[in-house]
Amino acid sequence: MNKKSDTVNSELRDKLFIVLALTGCISNIAGFTANAVIFGFTPQTLFCAACALVIIVSSLVGFFTGRTYVATFIILLVLGFVEFPMLYISYGASTAVYMLVAEIGIITFMKPVHRVIMGAAVFVADIAAFVVRSKFPHLNMANDNMELDTLFSFVIAFIGIMVAVAIVIVQFERQAKQLSEMGEELTLAVNTDPLTDIRNRRYLIEYLENQLSQDEKKKHCAALIDLDLFKSVNDTYGHVFGDNVLKHFANAVKTNIGENDLIARFGGEEFMILFDTDNIEAVMTVMKRIRKSYSEFSEKEKGKEFTFSAGVAVYGSSNSITEIFTTADKRLYKAKAAGRNMIMID
Repeated sequence: MNKKSDTVNSELRDKLFIVLALTGCISNIAGFTANAVIFGFTPQTLFCAACALVIIVSSLVGFFTGRTYVATFIILLVLGFVEFPMLYISYGASTAVYMLVAEIGIITFMKPVHRVIMGAAVFVADIAAFVVRSKFPHLNMANDNMELDTLFSFVIAFIGIMVAVAIVIVQFERQAKQLSEMGEELTLAVNTDPLTDIRNRRYLIEYLENQLSQDEKKKHCAALIDLDLFKSVNDTYGHVFGDNVLKHFANAVKTNIGENDLIARFGGEEFMILFDTDNIEAVMTVMKRIRKSYSEFSEKEKGKEFTFSAGVAVYGSSNSITEIFTTADKRLYKAKAAGRNMIMID
């Protein structure tokens, strides 16, 4: 259970790292470009370029080595302790929002054990940046370009947020699709007999419930089949061969029934076919083809004929599932009592 939880947490951190890395790289490249346009290649601009380079390299290392959390830690360390406080000292109030973004990033991307310590440390660094700027106002480069600088800061923050949101949405949609596919696979597994790869009794009951609730006038046939003397097949030839017999019989039924018919393993060596018709002659024709395929298989494999018995019930929406099963089972019992290898309809 712990290993499974660790795997899930690791996958989540990897997905969050993608959001952080792409947002950090795009925002830093945009920030460097804006600084170069507004202020030229000043020491502050080159400082932004150096931070962007560290973030890009850290992102690439995280992608290619799989050590995403180490890369996450380095990126947030650079943003929270170095770049954003220095941006505020150099460019003033227009960049103050970046420091808040760093705190949000720490809460979002860091492990719980590291959030409080690193968040508090970054908060102290931000306070120190406020103090430094108030004590040394001459360090501010944005006095003559306040409106333009604010505009660029807004655009950069907007781009960063939009990129992050877009990536989160893509990740969410991808995860939702994966969960949907997993749900479908789980549903299929729950409703499928693992040995014969046909539907199981659980699905058969659900299918009948849905069918009976929709068809008001149409009639159908249900054939309950039991492989004759199957216990002696297992005892004589072994359970591995017995399993092969069950699989062959299921395949023989699937090959011969119509696309609107259903075959399900009823239990053990019993199967049930739901025919999308109440035409007894058509049902008997299909059952005879199945009998022929089954006997040909046994003759080829063991030089003797394997047979089955069946009881057929005609049903409609006025019948309950219990009535369908009971009627088919009674007729199956009559077929076996009459000597087996028979299909009893009445």
